[in-house]
Amino acid sequence: MVATPTSDLSNKMQRINIEVSLNTALYDGDNYEGSIAPGYQYKLFANTNVNITSKSAFSTYFSLFSTTENLYKPGSYRSLVSSYALPVNTKITMIDFAAGEHPMYYYYIVDETKYQASVLSLQNDGEVSYRLSDFI
Repeated sequence: MVATPTSDLSNKMQRINIEVSLNTALYDGDNYEGSIAPGYQYKLFANTNVNITSKSAFSTYFSLFSTTENLYKPGSYRSLVSSYALPVNTKITMIDFAAGEHPMYYYYIVDETKYQASVLSLQNDGEVSYRLSDFI
């Protein structure tokens, strides 16, 4: 969401959707890379075909990096965005490999309250956002 001031007391709100198509590759500059694989992966892995069912486990990897500037502007936030409301008890583990020798692990479990909010968000906005600040 982007807030554009229209006066001292009000803002015009606009939703901006950014679609990112991921391909895996090795880069030397400012870029991103990503991958998906079936099962639980706790290290970097190659991209493979994945069939996702209601009982599946899959891993995905995304890296966004820059050697020249801070990619995240002040006031921005990070989120996992889906066009599907993840079911109650879905478990998400995120691993921050940028932490060096000892990666940081972040966890999130979809509860009933978040699921109901996700269903409404999907109906109203066509997408569901899981803010990374909600991860433990």
